[in-house]
Amino acid sequence: MDNPLPESQPQPAPWQEALQTLETRLAQFKVRAAQVEAAQQKQSQLQQHRQELEAQWQAAQSPALGAELRRLEEELSEIQLSLESELLGEERLQELLWQGLRRGIVGEAFWQAVRFGGLGLLLGWVLRG
Repeated sequence: MDNPLPESQPQPAPWQEALQTLETRLAQFKVRAAQVEAAQQKQSQLQQHRQELEAQWQAAQSPALGAELRRLEEELSEIQLSLESELLGEERLQELLWQGLRRGIVGEAFWQAVRFGGLGLLLGWVLRG
């Protein structure tokens, strides 16, 4: 008779799983570091271009230069936002949240909100009565 259960494959050792996770995170970090470096270079180039346009605009205040300056400002803002948001990605924010919970930072803020909210309700109840 054939064995109905398939043969189980050997499970990788915990250190192998940890090593694989580490390699994956390292690859993700390298990709993100390259993206950040490229964004910083582009930001630097745009800032230099903006300074040149501002000098030209001060010499001759044409609407075309003003529009180009506004476009550059918007693009610089988007790059800055991208750099800031990507540096603290979702995984990193979750990690920081859990570290804060473990250290009691969020818990302290919660109890302060309860304390002052309760005082506000009590004060409102006393003033109403």
